[in-house]
Amino acid sequence: AAGVRASAAGLLAAAPGQEIAELLIARFDGETDPVARLALAVAIGGRTDEIVEGTLLAWLPGDDGILLFGRLRVSLNLRGLVFPERMGGEERVQLLEMLLARPEVCADLALRCELDRPVEEEWEFLSERWVLEPCRLPVGGCEILLATDESLSLLINGEDHLRYQGLGSVESLLMLLADLERRAEALQQNPGLALNATGARQVSSPFLCGSGTLVTLVLHLPGLSWWGRIEELLDPLYNEGICYRTWQEGFGDFLVLENLSAQEDHRPAQTLDQVIRQLEPIGEAEGEARRELLLHRRFEVEDRVQRALALCRSARLMGYPEFVEHLSYVRLGLQLREEGDGLAELELSEPVSPLLLRLAPAHLRHCSQGTGDGRQAAALRAGILRALLNP
Repeated sequence: AAGVRASAAGLLAAAPGQEIAELLIARFDGETDPVARLALAVAIGGRTDEIVEGTLLAWLPGDDGILLFGRLRVSLNLRGLVFPERMGGEERVQLLEMLLARPEVCADLALRCELDRPVEEEWEFLSERWVLEPCRLPVGGCEILLATDESLSLLINGEDHLRYQGLGSVESLLMLLADLERRAEALQQNPGLALNATGARQVSSPFLCGSGTLVTLVLHLPGLSWWGRIEELLDPLYNEGICYRTWQEGFGDFLVLENLSAQEDHRPAQTLDQVIRQLEPIGEAEGEARRELLLHRRFEVEDRVQRALALCRSARLMGYPEFVEHLSYVRLGLQLREEGDGLAELELSEPVSPLLLRLAPAHLRHCSQGTGDGRQAAALRAGILRALLNP
């Protein structure tokens, strides 16, 4: 990101090229401060994604459980101000400066990046990291602030005046909720610089006039998908204000669970509780589906798991949708092994679930300096899998 790259500009100016890259890598290995590590990682270039993905992202999924990760997004809008898209550029800049001057609003968000009409590839990269989804962003005064591990971010002057977002486990989302409630309360109650209807500065309390909450859970349900029970189990949730969809087109085992409406929701705690309450019955249904698989389709399951692992260990070309299909079976096999249901031969030295991000198309292009998800990217993805998964 351009906002972070500036932190390493002084280092790069001294000796650009391979020499400075080697120096930066050496400095990264000995650096302990997370902000400095990220600045060095960005400066290194070709290894940026590997370093950032491998050391800083707190929300990266593990190989246990049906929940890969969750997202809590809370949007806040200030009384007396039109939405950012209808504001003038100078008004948005004034609002941005006012919010940046409030430490209780921006605490622990050390990384700052200006957003000025990202191109398609940048949107794809940000979407894969769940940092930002494609939307219309106004030009000027629109920035995103992130924690160094990307578990928390704040978008200012996007579709809303402020949009907080947290990523991680259910436990981390519950902790984040309390933090966001403190920030919103401080923003509403503490006097400070605000703007009037014409954009002029005035001293006042920016009372919140509207908010919205979106809760997202990314689930892995291969057992229910095998038996074709997804719709039967999840369709009734629509009556409770919860919808579901596949994570991406063709990823039938990975589903996204969300509340239906994120507008004018003044009860983020209740919305979060309403969605995460569904994890227990969905987990029980998935567990029952897996037990039936082992009872009635054990050889087929073992065959698909071992075929998927063998292909990942030996293929020379691997498209992303094909990889996700294989990873689903490998992840299922690892969980069945941990539960004592056989598959003892399936042993890997590292978790495979983080590869969903690392080998995604935009991240692979970022790492390889390549273009598209064609033959070159498929060959690179296959090569990474062979290197990681072969003993």
